[in-house]
Amino acid sequence: MRGRPIIGRVRADTILRVYVFRAGREVGSAGRAKTRGSSQPLMNAGTPLAPDDQVSSLPPSPRARSIHRRVLNELGSIRVGVALFILIFIYSSIGSAFPPIRQGALADWFGLEFLRFEKTEMEWFNWWPFQLMIAALCLAMVAATLRIKLQLINAGVWAIHCGIVILAISSAVYFACKIEGEAVIFHSRALVLTPGMSEPASMVVRPDARMVVGSADNRYDIRVADLNPDYVIREGAAHGKKTTAIWLSISQLNSGSRFARRLLLGYPELTEDYLIESGGIVRVADRLSGRTLLDENLQIHLWYDPAEYFFLHDTTAVYARFSPDEEWKELRVEGMPHYFEYVDDPDSVATAGGDKLVARPLSLPAKPRDGAGLDDIELRITGFLPYADTRADWRGGGDQFNPMLRYRIRAPFATTTDYLLANIPRSDQTRLPTGQSIRFKWASAAELEVLIRKPVPRLVARLTGANGTDERTIPLAELEGKKSVLLEGTDYALTLERKMPAGTAGMNTPAGLFVQVSKAGGQFYRVVFEGRGDGSLDLDQNMNLATQPADAGISFEYLDPAEDRLVVIAFDESGELEVVRTTADGQFEHRKVRVGEAIIMAPNLEFVPEQIVRNARQEFTPYIVPRNQRQPGSLVRQTVSQARVEVRQGEWSQQVWLRHHDYAFPDVQRAQPGRFAYAPTQITLPDGRQLELLLSRWRERLPAPVALDRFVLQTYPGGDQPSDYISRIRFDENGTWSPVTEVRSNRPARHGDYWYFQSQYDPQTQSHTVLGVGNRVAVGWMLAGTCLSIAGMLYAFYVKPVLIRRRKQRGAAAAARAAERSLLPDESRPAAQTDVILK
Repeated sequence: MRGRPIIGRVRADTILRVYVFRAGREVGSAGRAKTRGSSQPLMNAGTPLAPDDQVSSLPPSPRARSIHRRVLNELGSIRVGVALFILIFIYSSIGSAFPPIRQGALADWFGLEFLRFEKTEMEWFNWWPFQLMIAALCLAMVAATLRIKLQLINAGVWAIHCGIVILAISSAVYFACKIEGEAVIFHSRALVLTPGMSEPASMVVRPDARMVVGSADNRYDIRVADLNPDYVIREGAAHGKKTTAIWLSISQLNSGSRFARRLLLGYPELTEDYLIESGGIVRVADRLSGRTLLDENLQIHLWYDPAEYFFLHDTTAVYARFSPDEEWKELRVEGMPHYFEYVDDPDSVATAGGDKLVARPLSLPAKPRDGAGLDDIELRITGFLPYADTRADWRGGGDQFNPMLRYRIRAPFATTTDYLLANIPRSDQTRLPTGQSIRFKWASAAELEVLIRKPVPRLVARLTGANGTDERTIPLAELEGKKSVLLEGTDYALTLERKMPAGTAGMNTPAGLFVQVSKAGGQFYRVVFEGRGDGSLDLDQNMNLATQPADAGISFEYLDPAEDRLVVIAFDESGELEVVRTTADGQFEHRKVRVGEAIIMAPNLEFVPEQIVRNARQEFTPYIVPRNQRQPGSLVRQTVSQARVEVRQGEWSQQVWLRHHDYAFPDVQRAQPGRFAYAPTQITLPDGRQLELLLSRWRERLPAPVALDRFVLQTYPGGDQPSDYISRIRFDENGTWSPVTEVRSNRPARHGDYWYFQSQYDPQTQSHTVLGVGNRVAVGWMLAGTCLSIAGMLYAFYVKPVLIRRRKQRGAAAAARAAERSLLPDESRPAAQTDVILK
């Protein structure tokens, strides 16, 4: 009874501190160890412990701890989790923010080829190192989570960890199953049927498309003349509606008649013909009342041109077949590089002057996708150029006489290599930027005597009359010394107005003379070019170019003008050359040189003959585009890439360079100029068969053929600025076309397991659209994992602190009550007392 007044004057927090202090002293050294090593609040130290609890609280012996337990504890530790997060962050940063590293720039920096990764962004995040790090992170998350007791206060941590694991696993599944590509779809094809045809012929409607159809007695030449995607209908019930008008130019080959036919997309009843007259085109209905078609036997209808395949990004496949009537056989290539040049012989390709190519061999088999190969023929990729053009080059080994001189021009800031062909007009000479001309001749011993003589500039006049052709040769010195020269026996008089050095009318134009020709009844002016007897130009008194010769009875030719010229003469492949050098002031020099010996053309300008070939043959060689001229972008890179394919049949083999094609079209009908190329390469096998090859991408069959009903380019009101790109498509579902589905710029459409989104379109005629096609596997799980992690974070940051604060308050109140009871005399305590343990 004496203690009650004292308790009433003691504050609750003071009692709690006294209780904790006393409890700590009672626990002793074991309690201090427990307090320091435990993550539980200090208040728990004063709670009486059961014998089992005291034993379990002691740290287990290292010997008793199994190796699996230690590995699990280490894997779930904070330092392992932080290390994995740092590695994943670095790896992801390299793949996204530093593309040159994942592409393989480290190999050039350090000279280590194993660092040439050649990975696209998709391949980088689907590579085994990233998958291994994600798997380790998931294991670490699971190990750390299992060490946390599953109770309400820890629900946030469990949610965060589970969300991250779900997100990681679903992301790995997403990248492993990701398929994305493109499908090009033309809006229509024209079906043409004429008398005598058992089935209609078809033609894809695109600019410049052309076909010849019909029977022997009734043949038509049909060409797409124009496509108007903004045609407004002005007749019938559809007045005012906009559609695409297709204009066909039609020639009846048997009769020679020509007319035009207009077809409107979606309105077959409004098809009509137009007559082609001198003043333009006129409707047939205006000439022939009651008729809309001039030739009703010619039936042309528009129908869908559905796409059945789409082609995957960043893939390579070789397509082969033995006949254009066959389907392409797809042979896929795995592990194809993307960014660097791979050739075993750098001299086999052409490069810019300053670029150096390192030998880097490549050997990748092209494997048939469906297992159906090409009999005993094997295909293999042996070279790759990411940015390359094709140039025609001349090399030895030909079977026909075709002399070639390969030379090099050395200047202070540039060195160029080129060639001259003696037997091909205008390819036997070139002109340097400094004005000098170089000509290559192949001569016999007799011809050599004429070529090495000092040239005499002269003008040859040829007079054509009833008695044939009379030729007069006038030394240029005579024309320069007199006002006019009379051609004896004729009434023609010639006056040299001026000489025109080579390059006056353009860099490659030859030297010329400006001559006044006088004759009874008038005079005219004629420009005579060197070596071009039929290339003269006449001018009238007002110095205007005449549309036809002023006098066809006389022609001229200018021979051996005095100009700065080098004539290189070869007579065999021994390497010995004869050179004749003339200058504009009349200097002349003749001497012998050998291949490789430099000839001084001007100060700091040298001409070096490098190779002489008697039988040159033309060969198309890839030319590597200089890096400063390359356009960025994966699609651009892939479009201008080339690969070398080795075709092997038994002991025979041949290698050929193939240019990349965006799409492996079955024929040339969809090869729209300027948009889609189609140029298969043919090689002859030892057994005489023709093998057709084409380089493109992997293809996948669409779940259902997709047809383009119409493409709509939507613009902002009052202008022509595009606001949206809309493809109205239909799907072939078991022989029935589905309702129209719209695919917009930011609004993809789903059909089956694939999503369709707007990728490209034809800006000129809108004759086709290019739809991106891709799947979205495990995207829902990725979203669920993200949402679960966010919910866990909200719980951990906002709900958990409230729960902890309330628990502490309850614990403090319980501790105060326990302290109050401990200060009461023993006889005043309740008979049954329960200790409160804070948890």
